Amino acid sequence: MRVEACYITNVGKIRKNNEDSLLLNNLVVSETNLERVGCVISSEEKQIYAVADGMGGHQRGEVASKTVLEMLKDKYVAVEGTEDLIDIMKSAKSALNWLVEKDRDSYGLGTTATGLFVGAGRCFLFHCGDSRLYRLNDDVLERLTEDHSLVQRLLEEGVITEEEMRTHPQKNILTSALIGDLQSASPTVEVREVSLSGRETFLLCSDGLWESVARPDMEKCFMLLHGEAECLFDKAMASGARDNISLIVVKISEK
Repeated sequence: MRVEACYITNVGKIRKNNEDSLLLNNLVVSETNLERVGCVISSEEKQIYAVADGMGGHQRGEVASKTVLEMLKDKYVAVEGTEDLIDIMKSAKSALNWLVEKDRDSYGLGTTATGLFVGAGRCFLFHCGDSRLYRLNDDVLERLTEDHSLVQRLLEEGVITEEEMRTHPQKNILTSALIGDLQSASPTVEVREVSLSGRETFLLCSDGLWESVARPDMEKCFMLLHGEAECLFDKAMASGARDNISLIVVKISEK
């Protein structure tokens, strides 16, 4: 299985720090401000790609996002199924608690974590928070994850539309995330298998992208022959980029 992944993470136009992190197999991209898209190609038997959005307003969000992705990087080669991914996410929560034990000023540091694991012809998504995973189906982006957020609940109850989620005043209230709060309770984590057919294209992104760019505008980027990641980033920056912007476009094909 061959995977091409193109990625970028950027502070945006308003924030002072980039609290997002990216994982591309053995590469963790964190605490940086990329101006250009990078790409990696891999045919390894097991692969992992993830986006983590350090929680704004909490202490050391960038440390939280990097810590969780470093743990996934160190453990993903042993993953065989959904339970292994759930265990890693639980361990990541414990790691954040350990950081708080060492430094009580870091209490409340947290992050989302959303990603894809590919191995032996199978594919699993894992998800906690409001970063998102989309799959391209006939030029339409299908959202595979449901946000763990207040506005997702409002959407499900029919109170707001999906478009209204992007600008709702309570859009940043999460109902689950990986948080260092010295509590033993595990966060809500979604892990499930995703079917693969020949060639697949996925988009992983932090809320900085989907809040900045409406889905129809994102879909226009996937009508290009190449440069989808650059197009998505440019659209987010043109819309004002009020949050950190992070994304990975993952293309999977048979060798």
